[in-house]
Amino acid sequence: MKTSLIIILLFFHHSISATTKDSGIDLTTPSELAPIQTSEFSFALGSWKVEETNFHKDGETSNRKGFSRITFVNRGHGYIENNRFVESNKSTDSSISFFAFGKMTQKWMMGRVSERKEAVEMYDGVLENKILVFKSAVRASGGANVTLTKIFYLEKTKNSFAVTQEESEDYGKSWREVSERIYTKTKRNLASSFINESASDDKRSKEQKQFDFLVGEGKATQNIQLPTGKWVKFPASTSASFVLNGKGVYEYNWYNVDTRNPETATSIIRIYNRNMRRWETLFYSNRANTLFFFGGKKEGDRIVLHNFETHSGNKFSRWIFHDISEKRYSWFAESSIDSGKSFNKTWEIEVNF
Repeated sequence: MKTSLIIILLFFHHSISATTKDSGIDLTTPSELAPIQTSEFSFALGSWKVEETNFHKDGETSNRKGFSRITFVNRGHGYIENNRFVESNKSTDSSISFFAFGKMTQKWMMGRVSERKEAVEMYDGVLENKILVFKSAVRASGGANVTLTKIFYLEKTKNSFAVTQEESEDYGKSWREVSERIYTKTKRNLASSFINESASDDKRSKEQKQFDFLVGEGKATQNIQLPTGKWVKFPASTSASFVLNGKGVYEYNWYNVDTRNPETATSIIRIYNRNMRRWETLFYSNRANTLFFFGGKKEGDRIVLHNFETHSGNKFSRWIFHDISEKRYSWFAESSIDSGKSFNKTWEIEVNF
């Protein structure tokens, strides 16, 4: 499948080795190699108090307060937002979003993972009159009705910005304001408020624990097949921690590559969607500054992930975790061009903790 080849090309061309420790978050300066358009979202950097107003269909409104931290991620090529609201009953509603300007698409992309929805949402974005506008179209719960969504990011002052969400259920003929968030800068230190969160084992289902083996810092050996057919083997590092109040796993990988492809980094968020009974993955690579959305489920003693495409023809790819234990795991990618009758392995990873 094309996506598999794209992912391979995004990551590696030549021999790769791990860099020094890099947490992947709390970066406050952009990379000199990031797309110049990355600065269009720089007004959102920092720690923020957030006040949200929700506008309901019955004309009523509701309000809640929270906080957010927005920093650079993937070695300064994009942004990550960690957001959390605390409800009156002390329950939380957290989300993590990636923002990146695509080098190939020449468009903004936003991917959001929600603790409450236990799902990944994807948006395309453009800059319109100094306002970043992100758009999506979904069939909620698999129904026939399409919901169009627009999210506007507007800088108000040097210390505040607004995020407004609108929806349309008639293909854009009319729009209804759904919510407005006002971000006000705060001096509160939120640097460590979202990462390394404990997982509440007594509250999570057995399915939600299936990726716990990723958490920690590991040493990896990777073996990848280049488009030329040559295999390249190299050492790498990986780290992962609990996020989204313990419901999600944030995985970060960073590498040194040759001078033509420097600063490789990938950030991955995984969450189990109990409604859909599947794992959902938001994957961000800075190779072309691209976001991917895919997932799957556990099959026997393996976790099998694949694209969520419905018109892929006879070509498709899948990514498989296996040989999983507390001290190690293995992973490989494979592709098929004959509707799954046969597969060609393209990538292997062995991780030890």
